[in-house]
Amino acid sequence: MKSKALLSTNVLLAIAGVLTVVVAVVAFLVVRSVDSDEAKTAAPSTSSTGDDTPAAAGSPSANEDPAPAGTVPGAPAEAGGPIPSGATQISTIKKPRYGSPVAVFKVPSGNIGCGIESTGLQCRVSSYNKDKPYGLDRQGGAIDTITIKGGVADMSYHGSDVPPWAVGAYGADDRLTPQVVGYGQTVYYGQYVCHSAEVGLTCWDSTSGAGAFMARERTELFTATPASSTGANKCSSMTGEQAVAANVAKVPRFRGWAWDPRHASVENYDSCLALSWIVLPIEGPTASSPFQLMLFHNGEYIGTATERAHGFAPKVTRVDDSTIDVVWTWKRPGETTAGATGRSTAQFHWDQAADKVVMTGEEPA
Repeated sequence: MKSKALLSTNVLLAIAGVLTVVVAVVAFLVVRSVDSDEAKTAAPSTSSTGDDTPAAAGSPSANEDPAPAGTVPGAPAEAGGPIPSGATQISTIKKPRYGSPVAVFKVPSGNIGCGIESTGLQCRVSSYNKDKPYGLDRQGGAIDTITIKGGVADMSYHGSDVPPWAVGAYGADDRLTPQVVGYGQTVYYGQYVCHSAEVGLTCWDSTSGAGAFMARERTELFTATPASSTGANKCSSMTGEQAVAANVAKVPRFRGWAWDPRHASVENYDSCLALSWIVLPIEGPTASSPFQLMLFHNGEYIGTATERAHGFAPKVTRVDDSTIDVVWTWKRPGETTAGATGRSTAQFHWDQAADKVVMTGEEPA
C-alpha cells in the first residue's frame, strides 16, 4: 500500500510539473504576441507605398508656399521673369502623329531630360528614380518628375510611360535624339524657358513666373518674384474688333481695293499671347479674292505676315503661344477656283531674343 501511495504521489507531482510548464509557455506566447502588436503600432511603417516616409513628407510637391524665384540657390537671376534676350529656341522638335509638337532636350550629364509642349513642361530627374530623395507616391513609384503647367510647378511620380525626349517615344519612326543644352545656355519653346548650369537646371513659365530648380541633390519649386511679375508679358486692353479697326489703315490696299474690317476674322486674336492673328478680307470678296494676315504680339500690331496679299482665305493653325502655321491655296494652270490644288506652307514664330517674327517656309509665287 505504501508503494502504491508513493507512486500516486509521484504521478501527481509529475502531472503538476507538466501543467506548470504548459502554463508558462502559454503565458510567454501571449505576452510576446501583445508585445509584437504594440511594436507594430508604435513603430514607423516601412510600407512600400512611401507616403509616410520621412523623405516623402518633405517633398516639394507638398510645399504650399514655394519660394520666390530670387531666393532659390542655384537658380539664375532672371528665373521667373520674361524670356531672356540671349535665349535660343530649342532646335529638336518632335511632331507626334497625334497631339501638338514637343521640344525635347537633355543636360550634358544626361541625368535630366525635358519635353515642352504648348500646354506645359515636363522634366524628369533620372537619379531620383533610384535614390528616391523625395520618397514614393501612393502608387509605389519614385517621385521623380517636375511639371510646370497652368501657372503651377509641381512634383509627382510620372509612371512607366516612355518620356517624350527618349528615342522611339512616339513609335518606331521616332528616331530624333534630344538636343543637349550645354552648361551656361538658356533655351525656350513657347512661353517656357530653361537655363542649364553645372549646379542644376532651372525651368520656368515666362508668363506666370512659376518654375523649378532641379539638381541631383535637390529640387526646389518657386513662384515669380514681384519684380519679375511686373516684367512679364503684358496684355492689350483691345478686343479683336478694336484691334483691326485701329490698325487696318496701316495695311496697304490691294490694287486700290479697300479692306473690310467689319468682316475680318478676329476669333484668333489674343491680346495676351506672343503671336496671334486676324484674317482681313477686301470689300465684297469672292472665294479667290485676296486676303491679308495681320499679326499681333501681346495685342500690339506688328505688321502683315507677307508683303503681298494672296487669293483665297489662308488656313491658319496655332502650334504654340508664339508660333502659327499658315497654308495658302492657289490655282495651277487650267484649274478652276473650286478645283484649285496648289498649296504653299509657312510657319511664323515670335522670336523673343530677336524681338521680331521669323518666317520659315514659302508663300505663293
